[in-house]
Amino acid sequence: MASGECNSFASQVDYAIKSSQSFNRTSTSWQKGDLLGMGSFGKVYETINDDGFFFAVKEVSLLDAESQGKQSTFKLEQEISLLSQLQHDNVVRYYGTDKDNDKLYIFLELVTKGSLARLYQRRRLSNSRVSANTRQILSGLMQGHQVQKHIG
Repeated sequence: MASGECNSFASQVDYAIKSSQSFNRTSTSWQKGDLLGMGSFGKVYETINDDGFFFAVKEVSLLDAESQGKQSTFKLEQEISLLSQLQHDNVVRYYGTDKDNDKLYIFLELVTKGSLARLYQRRRLSNSRVSANTRQILSGLMQGHQVQKHIG
């Protein structure tokens, strides 16, 4: 990839970060903990800062995203934009974004109970509990779609 393309990619990521709200706890250092999961763009870790605040951090390699081209840049920008505007009880809270030379960090609310799939594997849930969880999921999805209509 030409150096002009690298600078353009870095500029686009910087713009996406600046246009989102900043993480008010980045002034203190934080430490990565256990790996919680992996996605198409990166890995999610449990994290703690010097104040004892636990949160999740999605770590994305900017080098991998650069090699995947404009589509990856667009998806990262879209994710940051959407997350920064979502405010709903049934959606994981977005705290902000930061980056260093080769990694992008997306700071998120830490959900300590794990995934629904894991919950369903460990416990037999009543139909009313499944129904309540489904309503909560649909409510969060509806909020996400409404926000995406306004930004997309």
